[in-house]
Amino acid sequence: MMGPHWQLNEDGSNCEELVLRGVERFLALSGIPGYKLVTSMAKAHVHAWLNGQSFGVRITYLELEQWVHLFQLLLMNGNQLLWSLQLSWEHIYLSSLGVTDGKEVVDFVRETYLSDVELSELDSFMGGDLYLPGGWPKPFNLRDLTWYSRETTVRQNCMYLEFLGAQYASHQPKISDNVKSRDRELAAGEPRIIYSIDSWTLKKVLFPKALIGSSCAPDAANFENDLASKMLLFAANWTIEQATEEDIQLYLAWFSWFGSRLQQHCPFLLCFLNTLKVEFEHPIWNHISRCRKNLKFLCRLDPDAVPIPMLSSKLIDVAASNDQSKPYSKSLFESLNSVGVLRRSYQQWLVESNDNHTDVSTFTRFLDSLRVLEKKILCEIVGAPSFSVLIQLYTEVIDNHSFFWSGLVSSSDEYLLFSFWSLIKSIKKMHSFFPGEVQVVLVRVPFSYASFFSQIIILVTQ
Repeated sequence: MMGPHWQLNEDGSNCEELVLRGVERFLALSGIPGYKLVTSMAKAHVHAWLNGQSFGVRITYLELEQWVHLFQLLLMNGNQLLWSLQLSWEHIYLSSLGVTDGKEVVDFVRETYLSDVELSELDSFMGGDLYLPGGWPKPFNLRDLTWYSRETTVRQNCMYLEFLGAQYASHQPKISDNVKSRDRELAAGEPRIIYSIDSWTLKKVLFPKALIGSSCAPDAANFENDLASKMLLFAANWTIEQATEEDIQLYLAWFSWFGSRLQQHCPFLLCFLNTLKVEFEHPIWNHISRCRKNLKFLCRLDPDAVPIPMLSSKLIDVAASNDQSKPYSKSLFESLNSVGVLRRSYQQWLVESNDNHTDVSTFTRFLDSLRVLEKKILCEIVGAPSFSVLIQLYTEVIDNHSFFWSGLVSSSDEYLLFSFWSLIKSIKKMHSFFPGEVQVVLVRVPFSYASFFSQIIILVTQ
């Protein structure tokens, strides 16, 4: 097999940059959390690697692995974070570089790379900040991949979403109230995995000695629910994009299993699962299944040998040389490009149907007719002669629909008027494609808003 840095022999390659990227990946997979901590440790190792060459000492990943292991052991024994980081660095690398030649290098790294990492940055991995990379569950071992390759692959693709869901739940208030119910389950002989323990309680359990003299719990108000929800949605969409026809049921089973454990404190997973189940019954997904089946038959592809995700366009590229595949490739391309707006539409409809706090009585008939128009477009968008134009117009409609709903929820008259005007403008652009449905929507605009828009139009035309 090629060496780990075989690319270094290519002209124009940056030796130090390639080594640094490899070290950063190694640290992240070793469970070191936090971008700043990973970067600082990687730079420290690369500096030792470069200077070791001048001493005739070969610094490898062995030293890096020993450093990570000792650092973790010191933390688990209750030692302070920054002290554990610097002590483990000195112990491992000073013994490898030698006291005579390496002391200057070790001291320089400690003062340059391992002293500017703030304690708040180091301490954040115990609180589980969502924006920090690293510190995620490690990949499964080779035995799992060999014996249960499909199940293991699915679980690995779900790991990041599992991490985000658990972190989201850990920041929700009153999670520690579940301790009593957990104890009752254990006493009844019903052990189960507990994900929803708050981060402060978990920190006290794992590092009791390090908390001596500290009694201030982290401020949960700093946790951004909106940002976390967006990250969960992004991770869930990415996870489903990895699914094939053969393993999609495994993904759905995982969503159901994990979502049921976080339902009380992170209902997103089960809501996303319910949306998926409804979405899969839509004609767009029927087009995807039919076209993929025909393209695989024409290309004689073995799904086990060549697993191609359902939402991947790779199958279109594989079948490009076959003239008989062009009609199926065109339909598949349009269907894949419609899945995004289809999912956003279902999510928007679900938000509206589950809302019990916003007074939408003025817009009830308008929203109902708008939903009829959107469903009509989604059913006929694949195979439409002007698909590229229609998908852009519908994207504008569903975007403005979402903005308008945000205006209703926020109860801001200025924002509501602006978003409603934008929505009406985007709906009118669909008139040439769906004149009957568009006319019904415009007729059901509330009278007060209709008169307002007529005045705006008069002013603009003048």
